[in-house]
Amino acid sequence: MRQRPLQIRLPAQVRLGDAVTVDVLVDDEAAGGLFGAVVRLDCIMTGPAGTRGLWRADIDLPTQTGAPGTRVSVKLPRDLPPSYSGVLAKVDYRASLHGEWVDSAGRKRVADEVKQLRVIAAAPLRPDRASLRKTFQIAGSRRLDIELDGRRPARGQTIAGRLAVSGIAPSRVREVSIALVASEVVLAAGSESVVASRELARVRAEPVAVAEQDEWQAFGLPVPEDFPFTIRSPELRVESHLRFDVDLAWAFDGHADLPVTIDADAQVAAELASESEQPGSWTRLAAGTRFAESGGELVADFGPVRARVTVAQRSRKPALLAAQLRYPSLRLGMRLEKDKFGRPDLQVVRARDRDQALVFSGALGPAAANLDAVTVDDERAHAAVEVVQPLRQLVKPFLAGVAQLAALLEGGRRIVPPPSSMAHCIGRWQSLARSMDGKLDVGAMAVAGQYQGMPASVSTGWGPSGAPVSTEIRLRLSWSLGASRHVSTSDDLAALPPGAMALAADCLRGRHHLEIDDSELVLVSPPLTEQLSEIDVVLDKMLRLAHELRAGAVYR
Repeated sequence: MRQRPLQIRLPAQVRLGDAVTVDVLVDDEAAGGLFGAVVRLDCIMTGPAGTRGLWRADIDLPTQTGAPGTRVSVKLPRDLPPSYSGVLAKVDYRASLHGEWVDSAGRKRVADEVKQLRVIAAAPLRPDRASLRKTFQIAGSRRLDIELDGRRPARGQTIAGRLAVSGIAPSRVREVSIALVASEVVLAAGSESVVASRELARVRAEPVAVAEQDEWQAFGLPVPEDFPFTIRSPELRVESHLRFDVDLAWAFDGHADLPVTIDADAQVAAELASESEQPGSWTRLAAGTRFAESGGELVADFGPVRARVTVAQRSRKPALLAAQLRYPSLRLGMRLEKDKFGRPDLQVVRARDRDQALVFSGALGPAAANLDAVTVDDERAHAAVEVVQPLRQLVKPFLAGVAQLAALLEGGRRIVPPPSSMAHCIGRWQSLARSMDGKLDVGAMAVAGQYQGMPASVSTGWGPSGAPVSTEIRLRLSWSLGASRHVSTSDDLAALPPGAMALAADCLRGRHHLEIDDSELVLVSPPLTEQLSEIDVVLDKMLRLAHELRAGAVYR
């Protein structure tokens, strides 16, 4: 198996509290043109009551030394943040890699990889100190040290911290800016997604050179009383985190960031957890619409179209409010797509007849305009919007858009023109539909009706090029034949009861094959475009054949 150009490797096992080394392997293909690579380290700690703590760091890898086979190692700190007390139920270590390079042909290439290692804790995790210290390694011995109060912050309190520099004169540092950011994190189906972030406070400090402990520069970040929690849904578990973003404005360097994440106020998290477990949140969000909660989803029927709405999680991206719509096949052989980042308008990706697809796409345009992503094919459609604001603000407009899409799907079916290859015979197909007391599906050139009180249909089979290749005549019986058989050769005919043999041979004359099912006869012939008047005669022969097969009871 060919090795991937960029890979990450985790050790086979780690002990709780030990440092974890992530190896990044760069092969010959990516080494020469590597211009960007980032490793994200996550350590998710889960306590016995389901409480969670998250430590996260993004590390930009050096690209100028990306020689073939180079390994770059980064370490997860030994002293994890004390985001809860008591016995640690488990720890999830997760590393993800994103790299970009230019290959030998000058094309931009991208690689992503995620690996995870779970560590089960058998003993309590006891932090050895109540502070949290992080080091920004700039270059060589130059670094910035930041120490934070590791205790859980609460609303209205001030988080204390201090900082200092080593290996560089403080006068060479223009500014250190420290921001306190609150993020809402949605946890569902084992995944995690940051939905929204808001800066709560920012301080600027002047660091001093480290000599003695009392020379550190102190700072404080206030946590507001109105800590922002907005998402409410019984299907999602929501947590909030405080993150410290530290910007270094070095006179000779650019900017660097390192997030340090600790749990938000325990009381607020408990209130949110209690609220998220209360049933009926979807019901409240969808009040006044046709949607009802069922099995953790919102569902609604719009005639033959059934819609289901849920929330889908994505790695490193906002969650999606997503809908799936299912309906009887359009039989147009098409696929339409819209993606606000790639295809901003609904476009025809595949179509048996492009003119038909363009008409259908135009009919769906008003509904697609208010959605971030839409895909439509013959039997199902998907629609989604990114959750970049509270669900309570998104749900009703989204449900209205889904309802509009459902209505336009059925409306589009009625206005699609006939295929260009059969437009000249549309009048004959309309006459056939009237004679069968049925309905013509113009887009697929198919009629569903009846013959002498039994369900009957005539449909066109299409080839890859969009040309008709067959006509299928189907008659559903009101009794059982007790057997099934494919009939296309003289040997197949000889196996039929004597009274049915001649009728079956007559039905097959000039046609492909006959399918005899338990309670159905299906005759497949070359495409009928001009000779539609034969259909009535063929159906009569098929009904007589069915009576003979019934009288014969069993095949010889």
